[in-house]
Amino acid sequence: MSLWLDIDGVLINFLAALEKCAGINLAPDDWDKFHWHNDGHCEACAGPCKFPTAEQLYAVAELQPWATELIINAQLLVWPSNVKYITKDYPELKRKVLFCLGGCNCGDDAKIIEAVDKSEYCNFADVLIDDCPANCLAWEAKGGTAYWFNLASENPYEDFCEWYRNFRIMIQGAK
Repeated sequence: MSLWLDIDGVLINFLAALEKCAGINLAPDDWDKFHWHNDGHCEACAGPCKFPTAEQLYAVAELQPWATELIINAQLLVWPSNVKYITKDYPELKRKVLFCLGGCNCGDDAKIIEAVDKSEYCNFADVLIDDCPANCLAWEAKGGTAYWFNLASENPYEDFCEWYRNFRIMIQGAK
């Protein structure tokens, strides 16, 4: 069993970075309103594009307050080498935030997989922790277990911890 951790939202505070570098305040379920900067006229912005480039955003990005603890808990559930990191785009920029700036102890050889369709990496019994419900549904359709890390919740990490405790009991009971 591998445990896959989504990066934006779950580990990196993407929304705070977006507000910090571009003054754009999106709700956690407004992903469809976001796009990376493009030069020239932007229809979504009704003029010059106001959204940042990936380089601008990740230059000011910080970890979620729970990121290190979540990674440690993941490593306790499965072998540390079975904790995987997955993202839709820009894995090297996110690596710098996670492992260099953030100081997460994930090992220098921790790989970040880039995948538009994260479910392509799902094997039976694999677990995905993601803040996008569509990614979770696709993962479960491939036979894995997914936890929707709902950033709109009042206490998203506490909600995760409750699920995690129950999941560990279930896994240990199945051994």
